[in-house]
Amino acid sequence: LLTLAGSGIGIWSLAKVTGATHEAIQQNGVSERLVVDAYRLQAINAERYKAMALSSEPEVGEILAADIQATEKQYSALMQQVDQRLKSEPDRALLAQIETAGTSFKAAVKELIAARDSGLTERIRNVYSQRFQPGSAALLAAVSRLAQAQRDAMDAADARIDGLSASARLALVAEGLLAVMV
Repeated sequence: LLTLAGSGIGIWSLAKVTGATHEAIQQNGVSERLVVDAYRLQAINAERYKAMALSSEPEVGEILAADIQATEKQYSALMQQVDQRLKSEPDRALLAQIETAGTSFKAAVKELIAARDSGLTERIRNVYSQRFQPGSAALLAAVSRLAQAQRDAMDAADARIDGLSASARLALVAEGLLAVMV
């Protein structure tokens, strides 16, 4: 009976640890990876928009436009996956911040492109420094906060897994000592 109890404790403990590990990897790990990839794509496009706007050659904009569009599509697909995965209230709030910052960033991009098309260097520089740069930085900061939240959730899951493992070890040691005493 004691051996059976020890086996039961071991199986139950392994199931708990496996479940917590699976949750940490499948939920937080995958979500964090998606958000980091989205951040990288957004940072790349911010640099492309900068090059397009600040270049005196119109061909630069034509060359970069297709890359920007493809990257925006990838970014949107990643953020859609993230949106489907994250259900907690804090994560939803961070996603709302990203959406708000994204709307502001898109407006700044439109202004930057209009300024570039006007050909007025001073206007381009003003829109770039006063609207585009702050909009880009705000969007990247919002995405970064979501990535950090996922990292924090992984750290919390890791601590939970450690706690489950320690409890399981303690239960197995106690069961083993009881078996020796009996």
